[in-house]
Amino acid sequence: MTKLCSKKTVGICLAAVTAAVMLSSPAGAASLDKESVTLTKGYSTTLSVDDTEGSVQWSTSDKSVATVKNGKVKAVAPGEAVITAAAGDEELQCTVKVVSGKLIPSKKSIEAVRGKAVMISLKALGSHGLKITSSDKKIASASFVKPWDGNTIGIKITPKKNGVAKIKVSM
Repeated sequence: MTKLCSKKTVGICLAAVTAAVMLSSPAGAASLDKESVTLTKGYSTTLSVDDTEGSVQWSTSDKSVATVKNGKVKAVAPGEAVITAAAGDEELQCTVKVVSGKLIPSKKSIEAVRGKAVMISLKALGSHGLKITSSDKKIASASFVKPWDGNTIGIKITPKKNGVAKIKVSM
């Protein structure tokens, strides 16, 4: 077995965007149906008000961060906004925090042996549309291993010859 090289050989570069939606409701008959939701920028979730009579009027404090229409909340950009659901005499508020997301690898670099695959895991918060690439496929290739376990994603890195390759996972 031949070592790829004496130094660490495969780095992980990560980029992502996620949004966290925190919900709260006052004590009373009406309530929002969810306490928290995680979204990726550009994705949405639908909120609903339980135990209310009549229509619900939805509004946002900052359309550049999060929009809402008929309870459907869409993460637009990093920042904070308050979604308000007015139902009768009650106002329920949902604080929406849109943040840059996180991809957390189990290892940031590895040393591998040519021909012997290495498995690592990646925790993807708010993961949608993940893509994996290698800076030099002649040195090392990478692929996702399914099935995924919730937010934990398996990655198989296959070293092919001596050298250094960067594996990039992005949303």
